[in-house]
Amino acid sequence: MNILIYVAIFLAKMTEVSIGVFRLLLMTKGFRKQASLIVFFEQMIWVVNVSLVVTRITEDPIRVLAYASGFAFGLYFGSWLEGRVGLGNIKAEIIAEKDEAIAFAEELRANGFAATILESVGKANHRNAMIISYIPRKKRKLVANLATNYPKAVVTFLDVRPVQGGFGTAKKR
Repeated sequence: MNILIYVAIFLAKMTEVSIGVFRLLLMTKGFRKQASLIVFFEQMIWVVNVSLVVTRITEDPIRVLAYASGFAFGLYFGSWLEGRVGLGNIKAEIIAEKDEAIAFAEELRANGFAATILESVGKANHRNAMIISYIPRKKRKLVANLATNYPKAVVTFLDVRPVQGGFGTAKKR
């Protein structure tokens, strides 16, 4: 019978922490209403689970181990889930020689992404260009794969807050 309590505590804590990680993602991406709804369920799970652990903590300290393990696995699972869901946009910055940058920007556009090219000056090369593109987070790997066609290009991805306007970026919430 105790093993079922341990499993329940572990799963409840894992679920609660995973929900918390997802809620935090929603908040940082501007989905406040959805995050507020989710926190309601997160806290219900927390209250019930803590009462299971604390009421018998001296008689059954293994409950604390189940709780802590659930927290650790929940953090891992929540961050994995966050990567899979991929909400929001990221900013891709690509620095390359001008001709390569123009070709890369055209390839981005052919794949449905906006691409703005800016002239830039590097230490060794005055004929550089920078491409800036806001892309859905779920499409990060696609852009990274496109970058393999341009071995001299330097590509970085940055998390950004929700944007307004522009090609393919405006979202209503």
